[in-house]
Amino acid sequence: METIFVPQNETVEKQALVCLADITALAITTDKMFQDAGKVRKMIAGMKAEIKETFGEQKELAHKTHKAICTQEKKYLEPVLEAEGLLNQKLIAYDREQKEKAEKERARLQAEADEKAREDAKRLAEEERLKDAQAHKDAGEDETAEAILDHTITETEIEENIKPEYIPPVVVAKSGVTIKDNWQYEITDPSIIPTQYCCPDVKAIAGYAKLMKEKARMDGVRFWNAGSVSARHNGTY
Repeated sequence: METIFVPQNETVEKQALVCLADITALAITTDKMFQDAGKVRKMIAGMKAEIKETFGEQKELAHKTHKAICTQEKKYLEPVLEAEGLLNQKLIAYDREQKEKAEKERARLQAEADEKAREDAKRLAEEERLKDAQAHKDAGEDETAEAILDHTITETEIEENIKPEYIPPVVVAKSGVTIKDNWQYEITDPSIIPTQYCCPDVKAIAGYAKLMKEKARMDGVRFWNAGSVSARHNGTY
């Protein structure tokens, strides 16, 4: 394999810096200066060509080398990446299965806790009813005591006495592996996607600008003529 090196051309580098300094200081104020500036463009074009020629061979060699290396790397990586992807899928599937089992168990325990809390609340309401009735009976208020005993405890009274117990999710620690959320998306109908999530077709807008020129009009877009420079070279542009 050929050796790749970074070309050096100090002469061209110095010329480029001088050119930049001269153009920076240049002020075009007459037609002749305008014409002379066109000649300078030809010189700049020549400098560009020389610079590209200086680096062209090494760029091409570097490109071919990079392409060959990437091809070989891809060959080695593909089975490894496929294996990694399959393993990740299996890890995620197992993790979800365990979480579903844990959630079902949590829901079962929560249902039991809720039922127990309801039974405790009902028992407490009944005890309070009997206590209240006995108090009225001891006070000689037999009719009131009878009315309290005849009263059926309502769901509202039971709910008021419930002291719910929250059963937290079961977290199973897995050493060395962490499964995180990774939300993805799939576009099902592009026509109804909110505009803030749509990317303008800049190529189509640029084509429209060149076609319509000064007549170009579009909401949310400003059009202007930035101008471009071309010069004759051997009688042609």
